[in-house]
Amino acid sequence: MALISDNELLITTSHTVVKVCMDGSCPSEIIADAGYTEQFRGIAILPNKVDFLVVGYTSDWIYKCPVNPNVGDCKIWAHSNTPFPTEGHPWSLTLIAIHDNIVYIPDYLWYKMYAMTLNGVFLTALDIKMGAFDTPSALAIRPGLFAPLSSVSLPSTSLTAGQAVNLLLDLRDGLNQPITSPYPDPSRISVIAIGEIDVNGEMRTVEFELEVIANEQIDYLAVVNITSAGVFQVHMSENGNSFKNSPIALTVEPGATASEKTFASVPSTILEETTEFIVSIDPRDNYGNPTNHDGDVFVYFWADEDDKNDEGTKMIIEDRTATTINKISEVSERSER
Repeated sequence: MALISDNELLITTSHTVVKVCMDGSCPSEIIADAGYTEQFRGIAILPNKVDFLVVGYTSDWIYKCPVNPNVGDCKIWAHSNTPFPTEGHPWSLTLIAIHDNIVYIPDYLWYKMYAMTLNGVFLTALDIKMGAFDTPSALAIRPGLFAPLSSVSLPSTSLTAGQAVNLLLDLRDGLNQPITSPYPDPSRISVIAIGEIDVNGEMRTVEFELEVIANEQIDYLAVVNITSAGVFQVHMSENGNSFKNSPIALTVEPGATASEKTFASVPSTILEETTEFIVSIDPRDNYGNPTNHDGDVFVYFWADEDDKNDEGTKMIIEDRTATTINKISEVSERSER
């Protein structure tokens, strides 16, 4: 079946090609008849909308026919003597499709896909894995994205947790030409970041699925906003086919230390006879990621509610992991002031 217009289409039967109007506004019309010595199979309308190509299953020939049968007859467009790399055997054809002025013809018996110009000049033959091409019954050309030639551009290999960045996807077709149309649907593209993060001292594997969008300029973008610090591998694919530079490494660094997210380990009670106790600091950023920034300064002080902002009582914590505080000397020093 092939569309001529929004309303007209061509349908192959065993021995004929029939033109029909989908809204019933015109009667069905046989525009090509192969007789009983030939059987028609695949059909494709040429870009000029004036002619079409149809596969002869019995002869393994391809015919070029006019949509208007009054202007001429069908002619042989290509046949087994066409200089294809068929290694001396005749081809075995049933299907045909046209995309970007290239005619694609699968050879179901020899596991090949032939490509020809609109004038019937051979271009190339693609080998198809045996078993994956067993007697095909339909052929369609999808929008031209070809993942193995597509890639993604990183503005930097290191980001800060919670930093929103758009990764530009360089989408290419099978001829390595940039995709400039509003296809394919962004939902066909998968971008997943997989990495290890620190969860309370234990490393755990996490996975983030990134949203893919297309803007008005037809730029395809993967939206990155990872809040967990760690080293990630970003995998890009389309329908399971990986991009050529997938995966790529991305390091997400902790953000600035946030006092409201930072933990201090302090004994809840101190016995009267206790002279020293240990305080440790577990600094975190706004997303709960552990931080270790050189510029961070942590202080402690002895104070009642009414004088907790007294700068004179604050002492710098030199060792975040374990700072020893002398209860007697420091309380006495505070009492004397």
